[in-house]
Amino acid sequence: MEYATEPTPFTAPLFVVWRVVDGKRKGRVVVDLRALNKVVVPDNYPLPRQDEVIRSLRGATYITAINVSSFFFQFAVRRGHRHRFTVTSHRGLERFIVAPMGFRNSPAPKKNTSDTSKSSSAYSND
Repeated sequence: MEYATEPTPFTAPLFVVWRVVDGKRKGRVVVDLRALNKVVVPDNYPLPRQDEVIRSLRGATYITAINVSSFFFQFAVRRGHRHRFTVTSHRGLERFIVAPMGFRNSPAPKKNTSDTSKSSSAYSND
C-alpha cells in the first residue's frame, strides 16, 4: 500500500468482515471493488473447470494441494493504473501497489503463472 498523494477520481470502500475461527473472533480486511469490476476490460485468460482438473488427475501418483491466497498480492499494479485501486481507510486515501483479491482480473495472471510451471494444473475457486 502507498498513500495517495494526488487527487484520485475513484475510491473503493474498505471494511472488515468478522468470523469466528477456533472459538476466536478474527477479522479480514475486504475491499469492495464491484464498481471498478463493472468498468474494467476483462482479461479473458481461460480458467479451467473443476471437473476438467479432476479428470486430468486421474492416474496420478501424487497430488499436492497448496493454498495460495497470498499469491494474489504478488502482481504489481503499473504506477499509471494505481489510482484505480485507491481505498478509503481510517488513515486517509491509500492505494494498492499490487493487485488485490476481489479485482476481476486478479485470477488471470495467477493462472498464467501456474500454467507456466512445469507439470502443474491449477484450479482457482475465488
